[in-house]
Amino acid sequence: MSFRAHIVLTRPRHQSERFANLCREQLGEAIKITISPLLEIKDLAPEIDAARYQGFLFTSENAASAAARLWPELRPRAFTVGERTARAARKLGYDAAPCGGTVEAMIRHLSDLAPPTPLLHLRGRHSRGELAQNLGRAGLRTDQAVIYEQNAKQLSGMVKNLLCGDMPVLVPLFSPRTATIFFDECADITPNIEVIAMSEAVAERCVIAEKRIHIAPRPQAGAMIDCIGTVLSDL
Repeated sequence: MSFRAHIVLTRPRHQSERFANLCREQLGEAIKITISPLLEIKDLAPEIDAARYQGFLFTSENAASAAARLWPELRPRAFTVGERTARAARKLGYDAAPCGGTVEAMIRHLSDLAPPTPLLHLRGRHSRGELAQNLGRAGLRTDQAVIYEQNAKQLSGMVKNLLCGDMPVLVPLFSPRTATIFFDECADITPNIEVIAMSEAVAERCVIAEKRIHIAPRPQAGAMIDCIGTVLSDL
């Protein structure tokens, strides 16, 4: 057995597969990866006149994809929370600009930029940061619409078996909701788990000893992988 730890990925499958490829490129044979999505994306169709808005705000790739499917004829200017979401939106035909990597940075950036309004924040059912409300308080007319669901799923039996085994299991968690679902699923079978949390907000939802929670220095995929590498070196 050449690998030193399992990695369990719980994001929606497409995002998990992309992250898994990055992990394999950087960490090689030190890891074995299992994917068990805890969220399933389902598009919604809100009753809203999207054509009246001067710009779309995307805080996730899922939102950009759902918007492109919902309104295939609309491609207004788009502002995204980070570069990865901007790249995904550009592939879908949007003229997209990243805004700093966090919702807080996005609010500051747009407040300084003062783009034409109204703006429309397109998001999933579960969202943090009150982007539309804060931009409204800053003088930018902004509405919001929920255009996809993030339905919870159960961990696979294979993953539950891994969590009960002797091999260390590293679990990167990217959102507070995913962390909550994960620990609701496996609170009693975590003897060998090391959590890699994308932020303090994610870490707060982890029902596990603090010494086994490792917070990435930045909310980015690369920083998560660097943190995984550091944890691996200490195993």
